[in-house]
Amino acid sequence: MTTKFRRPASFTLIPLLLLLGTAAISRRDVSATEPKESTPQQNPQPERPAVVGAIPASVGDLPREVDNLASELNKAQEEGRWDDAEKLLNALLSRVPELKDNFRDVTASIHLNRSLEEKKWDAAEKHLDELIQIEPQAQTELLPVRIQILAARGDTKQAGALARQALANEKDRCRLNAIAQALLDHAGGPHREIIVLVHELALAANKGDLMGDCRAGHLSVLAHAEFLLGRKSKAVEIADKALHLADDPEMKKRIQVSLYGYKSGSVPKTD
Repeated sequence: MTTKFRRPASFTLIPLLLLLGTAAISRRDVSATEPKESTPQQNPQPERPAVVGAIPASVGDLPREVDNLASELNKAQEEGRWDDAEKLLNALLSRVPELKDNFRDVTASIHLNRSLEEKKWDAAEKHLDELIQIEPQAQTELLPVRIQILAARGDTKQAGALARQALANEKDRCRLNAIAQALLDHAGGPHREIIVLVHELALAANKGDLMGDCRAGHLSVLAHAEFLLGRKSKAVEIADKALHLADDPEMKKRIQVSLYGYKSGSVPKTD
């Protein structure tokens, strides 16, 4: 299953979780520029500083139109419709070209996700680097994507080294689970050392209190690692627990398929 990075929507691990968890783009720069009624106030508030690339109030209905486009853009990203997302972004920027710099991260994330979906790993790496250049603080959040690209291209040594480093330093259990999933999906076969590492990552990702689909998703990765290590009964036990915890219909379906595979002795497909 391909890891997706959605900006500004969240990174679904598989579904990932997200990663950056920022405000919706329809509220980031657009809503701050909508005209406000000039009603008298007893205690007037200080004027807010201007937003870079803000839409002037004199454009009439344009803020509402742009707000609607931004909302549709957000929805397209959440649903993984990258062609639609790019068209909506271009439509938005054609109406308000002043916002181009404000949406550089969204442009890069759309290109990154399309490349990941099409398994064009060199292009994905290029767009990943572009996104990190725009938002250097996102480098840690995007580590699962980096590892996914490396593993998919066959560089399991480098992917494993980055994953091992994350295991030693990372406290975010969702990110650890995302890394484990990326290695499972793209390691190019059952490399014993990689599966052992995935198992360690999955154990760390399942520590502490997790609820519902979050716990179910983490357990499903652990079950897969247990199976690949030859512990079939343990894999069945963990996957069965994950199935009972899952609420999301798609997640339940994926776990059910995996559970059937463990019981029949076949490796479940992750794509």
